[in-house]
Amino acid sequence: MKRAICVQEVATSRAARMGQWEGSLWAHVAGCAVCRDIVLAARGMQVLAKRLENNVTVPDASLVWWKSQFLQKRAKAEWAQRPLEVVEFAYEAMVPLGLAGWLTWNWSVVHRVWMELLMGLLPQISKAAWSVAHSALIFSR
Repeated sequence: MKRAICVQEVATSRAARMGQWEGSLWAHVAGCAVCRDIVLAARGMQVLAKRLENNVTVPDASLVWWKSQFLQKRAKAEWAQRPLEVVEFAYEAMVPLGLAGWLTWNWSVVHRVWMELLMGLLPQISKAAWSVAHSALIFSR
C-alpha cells in the first residue's frame, strides 16, 4: 500500500505539536486528508499525555524490589516442584492400573470368594428382609 505524501506534513506536524497555526496552513489541513490525520493523531496523543500526567502514581521502589524478589523465588519453587508433580501424576495413574491388573490376574479367586460371601449372606439377608416386611405389614394395619 502506498503512503500518501503531502509537502505540508512537517509544517502541519510542528503546528499540531506547538498549537501555533497559520491561517494558510489551517486552510490546507481542511482540504488535505493526510494533514487532517496528522492533526487527529497529534490531538489524540496530547489528550493521552494529559491523562497520564494527571494520574501518575509511582510505587515505592522497595515495594517493587520486594515484589520482584518474591516472584523470582516463587518461580524457582514452582520449577523445583515440577518433578514432584510428574511423580504424583504417575503414581495416581499406576494405582488404578495396578488394581485392575491384579483383579484381572486373580479373577477366578476374586470371583469365587465373592460368590461364597454372597451365598453365605443371602440366607441371612432374606431372613432379615422377611422379618422387616412382616413387621411392616403388622404395623401398617
